[in-house]
Amino acid sequence: VTREWYFTLFLLIFPILFIDSFNSEISSGAYRLVMIRPVGRWELLLAKWITQMSIVSLFLLMAFIESYIYGTFFIRRAEETFFLDKQVIYSANASILYTVKYYLILWFIASALTMLSSFVSLWFQNAIITYFV
Repeated sequence: VTREWYFTLFLLIFPILFIDSFNSEISSGAYRLVMIRPVGRWELLLAKWITQMSIVSLFLLMAFIESYIYGTFFIRRAEETFFLDKQVIYSANASILYTVKYYLILWFIASALTMLSSFVSLWFQNAIITYFV
């Protein structure tokens, strides 16, 4: 149901949010205030990654639940289905496992995108330049 929006979210909105979470602290001076405390840079970076990945995980979990509920109530129940290869037929349980694998792959793509955007945002001070790099 919501798979059409993944391209927009993963390549436009999520990087903007991730980059802004780093660059806004540096430009506003909040990063300096955090570094005064006995918190290491890696601890701050790890905390930001965990927070961002929990946001992505929450989004993907909500999308999975929404798709599952929509499929349960509004689409006829199928005993078997196929995905990319039309010669391979999946049962109902196997199709749920296939969908979970799909969302796990999306999660790993989002984690790579999070790390890339965070490293790029640490190199450049301007969020707009960082986004286009």
